[in-house]
Amino acid sequence: MDDAPKRTGARGTGQYYIWANPDKREYIDDEPFGDSGFTLGCSTAVAQPMTDAACTMIAGPWHGDTVIYVGDYWTEDSFDDERSRRLFAKFDGYPYEDILSRFENVTGHFDEARGHSCSDYLHSEERGDIFDEEYTGPFDLRVRSWHFAVNRTRHEFVDRRQGPISNVYRWHGRYEFGRIDPTVLLYAMGPVDDEWGGRWCSDLVDMSDNAPEQDYRDVTEEASASWLLGPTIVADDSMVERALASDEFHAALAARGSSNQLEDGKDIPEALEVLASLLGASHAEWR
Repeated sequence: MDDAPKRTGARGTGQYYIWANPDKREYIDDEPFGDSGFTLGCSTAVAQPMTDAACTMIAGPWHGDTVIYVGDYWTEDSFDDERSRRLFAKFDGYPYEDILSRFENVTGHFDEARGHSCSDYLHSEERGDIFDEEYTGPFDLRVRSWHFAVNRTRHEFVDRRQGPISNVYRWHGRYEFGRIDPTVLLYAMGPVDDEWGGRWCSDLVDMSDNAPEQDYRDVTEEASASWLLGPTIVADDSMVERALASDEFHAALAARGSSNQLEDGKDIPEALEVLASLLGASHAEWR
């Protein structure tokens, strides 16, 4: 692992992830999509461009293939379960190193990659500096953000836009909130629980703007809960917005010493607990 290629640029601490297709020996890079889709926390946000790019590949060139969101902490000893062992066996040794050293970077499929530098470890010997050349195409795809991810193998689906509330923060004088897109968790091999982490990697999955037939099970809340550290809050946008704008919410935050949060987009301590207590007391009063 000491000889693994290192990613460049200023990164925070924690685990890095990369979307890969071990069947085709291909991967896509995060840099053309805002350079922020490389951690689990960022990539679970609704409408995260890198996650949408991965879903575009799953619906297109990678449809029906094994697709994994590979964490750089994932080793043979990470999980003692059949799924992890089966997926791990698709790589030659340490998966993250195998991807960067031996897989083809196919990010150039995306029109969004025009003008961006291509990180190409696979061809580094003949190309020299692997970060100086730009993607050359074929630029035959554009990132699309589908509403639903539908698993045809398991007859399950997730709503990519209406997952549980993931965080509350201040921005432009308002309390705002984010939601979880659990699609990422269903493909992630890293610190996600044994039941949901990587659950869909080997399945046939479609992307759609329409909810599937009635015999499909909605696993949005269950899959999301595997990642949430706080309460699981499922409520529509208007209900949450009313609660966040209420005097009760502001007073409860102040009582907990969390009301003087900077408008920096960072999570507000204990805000989810306050929101959950307000919405849980009586959903009707926020409708």
